Amino acid sequence: VVVVVVIVVVVVVVVVVVVVVVVYIVAAATAAAAPAAPVPAAPAPVVVVVVVVVVVVVVVVVVVVVIAVAVVV
Repeated sequence: VVVVVVIVVVVVVVVVVVVVVVVYIVAAATAAAAPAAPVPAAPAPVVVVVVVVVVVVVVVVVVVVVIAVAVVV
């Protein structure tokens, strides 16, 4: 059970780090691509934030479910 929890935690941390890096790269690319047009580019960060929030929520839910199953088993 402990091993399963540790593995899940490691996987979650890796996923979160990857998501953050990808979001950072996308945000940087967006900013670089449209430095003269910040107003039209404004929705992009909003979308990025929404995606990040959704991903984090999904990850947390999965972790909770896996831990619950591991504890029960």
